[in-house]
Amino acid sequence: MPSIPGSHPEVILSGLQVSTNYGRTATFTPIRHRLNAAVDPIPISPPSNTITGLVAFEMEFIKQVQTAVIQTQETLTYFERVGIQSQECGKQPNIPDILDRECYQVPDDQLRYDEKFSHFIYNKSSANYQTYASLKNVRKIQTSTSIQSQPRSRSRISGLKLEYHNHTSPGIVGQWMHQLDDGFELSQDEDIQSLAIWLIPTGFSSQSPGVEIGQVAAIYIETTRSRSVMFRPLDFKSTSSQPLQHHQYQESRETIIRAEAYFKNRAIVGLVFVYTSGKTASTGEFDIEARQTIHFTLDARIVGLSIMATDHKLMVIEFEIERNEPPRYEKLRLSATLPK
Repeated sequence: MPSIPGSHPEVILSGLQVSTNYGRTATFTPIRHRLNAAVDPIPISPPSNTITGLVAFEMEFIKQVQTAVIQTQETLTYFERVGIQSQECGKQPNIPDILDRECYQVPDDQLRYDEKFSHFIYNKSSANYQTYASLKNVRKIQTSTSIQSQPRSRSRISGLKLEYHNHTSPGIVGQWMHQLDDGFELSQDEDIQSLAIWLIPTGFSSQSPGVEIGQVAAIYIETTRSRSVMFRPLDFKSTSSQPLQHHQYQESRETIIRAEAYFKNRAIVGLVFVYTSGKTASTGEFDIEARQTIHFTLDARIVGLSIMATDHKLMVIEFEIERNEPPRYEKLRLSATLPK
């Protein structure tokens, strides 16, 4: 396509959204554009035609780049217009009976979390990573390792593929490059109960000072039927033979009614969760007087969790809460608001 130099346009084409007869919608654009984008449909004439191709008109504009030493110019390319090629087909594709579309519906708050989480993975365009997939009704789990031409080594996990009992198409988290093994299958009455991830530290984030970043080395999954599987590349050493970051997700059938944080030098050093049955789950130090407590109502459900850390110290924990009557969201925070 011809290119026309010019100034930065006020409105640009930032991505493409495609819907299929399987009820799926794929959006090809950086995450930061998905949150505030206006989506315009491209008409197909007649509507019964099948899409056979896309055509785009490409343009260029000059961007001024100012550094502490010198001012330079950078030429950037964008698509101004996109059109569709279609043709009539003798037989229309069948529309399958899909029981559940939940696993492909990514809420906006999850996309905002993806932008924050992507800082743990070093990349200049970190907002392009998406980390969401449903863990409901999973039928099979497979992992992918990196390939030789990529920045991470082949002994690192690059992505997960999740197949579902109630949907015909899989969901992929991360990057699918090279299938590791045959995977792990779950029965229809079996759910994922816990998931642990080990990361090999590779340095510190250039975008979030003090945040350590890493690459996925191994994943361990347990189910509600007391079965487990460890995904790790063949040439990866044991998780105990080298320094690793460990992150774990644990599902609980009980409701959390109280959370307590213990502070030392304004940093959170201990955390306790209290459930409706009176049972507790705790981690860290507790022989400290400085503490803060928040209470959750019985109809509250924790749907999100974010933290703020500075120089390896946990400073803030924020819970995103969903309440049923009426449906609404609110945020509760544990932070170092106590005197030193």
